[in-house]
Amino acid sequence: MAIEDDESGIREFHLDAIADADPYPYWYEDADEPDSNPTLVRTETCDLCIVGGGYTGLWTALIAKERDPSRDVVLIDAHEIGSAASGRNGGFMESSLTHGVANGQERFPDELALLEELGLKNLNDIEAAIKRYNIDCDYERTGVIDVATQFHSASYLPELRDDFTHLRSLGQKVELLDAEGMRRQVNSPTYTGGLGFGFKWNMGWMNDSLRYISQDPIHRRFHQSEITFSMLYAFHEHFVLVLSHDEVVHGKGSLIDKMPGDYWQKFANCRMFLAWMWAHPGKKLIFQGIEFGQFIEWNHDQSLDWHLTQMPAHDGLRRLVQHLNWLYQNEPSLSELDDSYDGFEWIDFNDADNTVWSFMRKSRTGATLIFVVNATPVVREAYRVGIS
Repeated sequence: MAIEDDESGIREFHLDAIADADPYPYWYEDADEPDSNPTLVRTETCDLCIVGGGYTGLWTALIAKERDPSRDVVLIDAHEIGSAASGRNGGFMESSLTHGVANGQERFPDELALLEELGLKNLNDIEAAIKRYNIDCDYERTGVIDVATQFHSASYLPELRDDFTHLRSLGQKVELLDAEGMRRQVNSPTYTGGLGFGFKWNMGWMNDSLRYISQDPIHRRFHQSEITFSMLYAFHEHFVLVLSHDEVVHGKGSLIDKMPGDYWQKFANCRMFLAWMWAHPGKKLIFQGIEFGQFIEWNHDQSLDWHLTQMPAHDGLRRLVQHLNWLYQNEPSLSELDDSYDGFEWIDFNDADNTVWSFMRKSRTGATLIFVVNATPVVREAYRVGIS
């Protein structure tokens, strides 16, 4: 394991997880791939030798043969044709010759219009050749979407609008998408199948939270940062807050059993934690049995202990989850801006002495819910919360 310290904190990279990985692009593992020619170890003569079999080399060879079919053309590569930058990206093509209009404007301001025109001509000609020779390469002209998942700097949006205006002035068919427009593209109803990976399990939140709630409440004041740290990165991905089955099996204990204290305190802690989970930005996913406080670990050979819901404490926890789901469904503040800093604002996360933290969740219209979490059994009389 390697550890890197960057601006967002400590990040861990478990290098042993990829120790046996083959450093070979996935896209090359094709059952229909033709056998490679033997390594060139003899003298070869030709009219034109092209070194490097990527897009540029292949395209050059094709143009050379079209211009003079009698020309003897040899294309050589150190490994395999299409095995370098042209292949390892999965085979996508883009018309830009400058890796983006901003980069081109910075380096070739006087030639940028011509470069954009030539780049688009290249793409059109490649498409025409694919159709002309009936090349079976699963080619699709779908366009390109440049996606941003977070704000890179305060000037990000103005820079994006500048690129949009510049591309339009160069004759490009380009559209500026806001967050909703981007979602409509990703969730397009024209998709009838496939695998989507738009969300990511928030394992950092889960590990920090479970470690925190296992602490005796009297000690939680020394671990306040563990429960609030997740807000530093909550909007870097589209997160799902998850309490997975891995955490309630293999001797780790059920969620209710992880809670400190006696029977009553365990349920009080569990209610506090689930309410905090529902109030925290991110989708929610809990494992079966958590919603009514099953004490034994999940067992795939038997059903859940549904009879426990006849007991007041267990049924009370079940009804809490029911009410939290109703609140989540009916309060736009809890979902509309779930992946944006615009939907969340801390009131106070520094009151570790009282083990209390408070915050606001907001909707697009400005409707606001205020949450105050008390992670101890101590009643806080007349606790003041500062809001404007």
